[in-house]
Amino acid sequence: MENYITEEGYKTLFQELKFLKEVKRPEIIESIKDARTQSGEITENTEYIEARELQNVIERKIAELESYLSKCKSINTNTINIESGKVIFGCVVDLIDLDTEEELSYQIVGEKESDIKNKKISYTSPLGSSVLGKFEGDICSLRKPDGDYREFEIIKIYKP
Repeated sequence: MENYITEEGYKTLFQELKFLKEVKRPEIIESIKDARTQSGEITENTEYIEARELQNVIERKIAELESYLSKCKSINTNTINIESGKVIFGCVVDLIDLDTEEELSYQIVGEKESDIKNKKISYTSPLGSSVLGKFEGDICSLRKPDGDYREFEIIKIYKP
C-alpha cells in the first residue's frame, strides 16, 4: 500500500535516514570496536552489550525508514489544487468544534510527519480521515474514545 507524504516530510525523513546511516551507524561500529578491545569476557562487557543493543535499535530504525520511504508517494503541497473547495491531502483546514466553539486549524499530512503541536494531522487519523473529501460548510463527526461524538464544521480550506 502506498503512503502519502508531503515533500517536506519526505525530505525530513530522508535526512534522518541519511544521518543514521552516515553518522550514527559508523559511531556505533566504532563503539563496538573500542568495547571489544577491553579486557575480560565479552559477555560481561557492559559497554559492548550496550553498543550492540544500540546498533540493533539503529539498524531497525534504518530498515523501517527505508521500507516506509520506498512505499511513499511524495506530494508537493505548492501544486495541490484546492479550487474544487474539497479537503485533500496537503491542504490546511480550519474547523470549529461545534460543542466547544473552539477554532482549530490543521494541515493534512502523512502518518510519520503528523505533529499535533505543529498543527499537522495524519490523513489516516480519525479527524484527518473524517474531513477528507468534505467541503467548506460541511459538518464532520468523530467518535471520541469514550464513545461520545464530536462534530466539526469546516470553515476554510487553503494551501499551507
